[in-house]
Amino acid sequence: MEQRGEKRLKGEYQYQKALTALQKGNWLQAFQILLELVEHFPQFMPAYRELALISWDTGHYAFAREVLEEALKHEPLDQECNFLLGNILYMEGAYREALHHYARARGKGEGSPELAYNMGLCYRQTGNLDKAISYFRLAFNLAPDMVEALLALGSCNLELGDLEEAEELLWKALELDPSSAEAYHLLGTAQAQREKWEEALVLWEEAIAIEPNRPETLRQMGWAHHMMGEKELAIEYLEASIRLYPEFIQARFDISLIYMQDLRIKEAMEHLKAILDVEPQNPLALRYLEEVRRIEEYMEREQEA
Repeated sequence: MEQRGEKRLKGEYQYQKALTALQKGNWLQAFQILLELVEHFPQFMPAYRELALISWDTGHYAFAREVLEEALKHEPLDQECNFLLGNILYMEGAYREALHHYARARGKGEGSPELAYNMGLCYRQTGNLDKAISYFRLAFNLAPDMVEALLALGSCNLELGDLEEAEELLWKALELDPSSAEAYHLLGTAQAQREKWEEALVLWEEAIAIEPNRPETLRQMGWAHHMMGEKELAIEYLEASIRLYPEFIQARFDISLIYMQDLRIKEAMEHLKAILDVEPQNPLALRYLEEVRRIEEYMEREQEA
């Protein structure tokens, strides 16, 4: 028992030494100390957590996952390791696996607002909006100043078509954070769903004034101008959106449709081919490209005649 206690004390000493190195900005030294620590004392959970965080912060995501998986072999119910592993799995798109670890991190209580929010994100990604909303509400109840939870709730209600509930939540988010570009963006989306394009544009302009580089907001502004018959403005906003995010498939579809309607075949083809560069088997892009080619052939025959 005494030997075990001495080993534990040595582990604590090494752990504090690693934390001191981190505080001084020497993450590599801390990393090496922690590696030795888990090798000699494999049940020292704080060392695994710090190793995972250092690995994550330095871009070594796969190693961070390996470290946490190893930790959970020794302590399967460790809440912090489960939470961190859940975050990594969420970033990898493994939402159901992430939920498994978040549930373990939660234990028998309500958990933290961050945990509830992350569980809501996972449920939303798996298409379970009811569960997502319940966890976003839990996150907000646990932290009434959590703007992200209100934004998520507003977005879910927009998806469900409950515009009044969505707007109430989003205006509340703006009360907490008047500089929330996302709140203005979503409020604009609510107006667009009502086909109130001018009102939507006013709100989207507020979002862009706060965060100019928002591809989705610029895309929606472009489509609103298209719906209002303002073709050149529509193209201007859509092109701006694509410059920020060249692989933005929806924006390229939108602008290709405008070019097709305007019989600007070359430009329409350019954007459809760009979509196929990203998704070679995209059925809609293939269909539109075939249609554009038929229009091109028809126009060539008309010119020859």
